[in-house]
Amino acid sequence: MSDDELKQYFGNSIPAAAAATNPTEIRTKRNILNNIVESVEPNAFDFRTYGKVTSAKNQGSCGACYAFAASAAIESQYLIKFNQSLDLSEQFIVSCNTVTLKCAGGSSAMSFYYTSKYGIPLESCQPYTNSDGVCSTKCDNQKYFIDGYHHNGYDESTYALQLYNYGPAAMSMYLPRALLSYRSGIMSLPEAACKADQISGHAVLLVGYTDDYWIAKNSWGPGWGENGYFRFKRGQNFCGMTGETSAPYLTASVQFPITANTTTTTTTTTTKTTTTTAKGTTTTTTTKATPTTTTKPAVTIPPSGVCSEGNGITTSVLPLPIFPLPLRLPLP
Repeated sequence: MSDDELKQYFGNSIPAAAAATNPTEIRTKRNILNNIVESVEPNAFDFRTYGKVTSAKNQGSCGACYAFAASAAIESQYLIKFNQSLDLSEQFIVSCNTVTLKCAGGSSAMSFYYTSKYGIPLESCQPYTNSDGVCSTKCDNQKYFIDGYHHNGYDESTYALQLYNYGPAAMSMYLPRALLSYRSGIMSLPEAACKADQISGHAVLLVGYTDDYWIAKNSWGPGWGENGYFRFKRGQNFCGMTGETSAPYLTASVQFPITANTTTTTTTTTTKTTTTTAKGTTTTTTTKATPTTTTKPAVTIPPSGVCSEGNGITTSVLPLPIFPLPLRLPLP
């Protein structure tokens, strides 16, 4: 493939430069698995060990890496909080999220924001088509929601603790040619060297670490790399990984799935009948209850162009609320 063909194939999720003014964020550090506040992370941690990461999927020839990274992070949150395994629809993010460039790229962070407002259905309701697709409202009555997302900032030295406390995170990076031929082992490619070898932008899911390397899930299928995963060296800002890394958050108050809002109203009608006979006057009272059901859609798809994120690149500029603590889940 030519460079232009490769860029079209992989899409665009290039790490954004650090914003001049970062948003105000309240970061309650917590061990996401057991609700214990932690200020020091363990030397090594892997969410796969606890069964909190879904299997690697394949984005095909659509540049939807950002959607796969975002949906995978949300799937992990539901496993962590509710021990519920979901297969969420990447196609919904690609086709319906107005803050993306469809198969030409997008932002995982903005996909989290969109999901917090409009939800995301299951893969079985809106299957992946490997194309831009068409946004449909047929799944509006079976969506799953998150409360928002946490931006990990621009300091790689804090990422291990944040991963431990907040869960698997969607990570934007420069896509080097070297990743195409990766089979196994620990990649070492600082940001400058990666940019020199760059094909396009990419997004993956950060799921674990050791003292020496990070572990990430790719979206090129389970047959790629180490069963769909790859490892890369810590402490070198591998391929610009600190440009945009964020994790969704979810609380026990979020129910699943969020269905259409159905309200039933009962109207009572009372009728009095007076009958006069030779024996006197008799009054009969009849009461009839008539139920009326009103259904409102669970969500409303916003109009196209509601917001823009030039070239599919963005930083987190939304105000983030205090993170409520999750359900208490003991470590296995």
